[in-house]
Amino acid sequence: MSSLAGQFAGILLVSVPTENSLACQQELLRLESQGLHIITHIGDQTSAAEKEHACVLDLVGNDRPGIVHDITAVLTRHNVNVRELETVVEAASMSGGELFRARIELLIPVSTDIDLLESEIEDLANDLMVDINFEK
Repeated sequence: MSSLAGQFAGILLVSVPTENSLACQQELLRLESQGLHIITHIGDQTSAAEKEHACVLDLVGNDRPGIVHDITAVLTRHNVNVRELETVVEAASMSGGELFRARIELLIPVSTDIDLLESEIEDLANDLMVDINFEK
């Protein structure tokens, strides 16, 4: 959700039983009478979910510019979708510097060679001098 130039915009994914999807869409469109502009789409999540599986990548290391860029570059090469990304920078208790933490929920296509992906992420982690935990 975002507010841009005085306008509010949001994207929402709703899961409802198939038999209720049309009624839900019609109810949402009725909100236009209250001044909202609504665009709806009934998707086929079942087939997409069957073609992907979820994994989590946890990362921690000294903060520096470009960590997220470097990680997402590897993910992009393997057609991995970032479902959720949570980052935080906090004071490092021992060194006095800043510590970068990230938790990344991934949707990985079943056609992806997960061992190769994990190997490339581990190589990058070594280059970045960060610790990673890749939960398959």
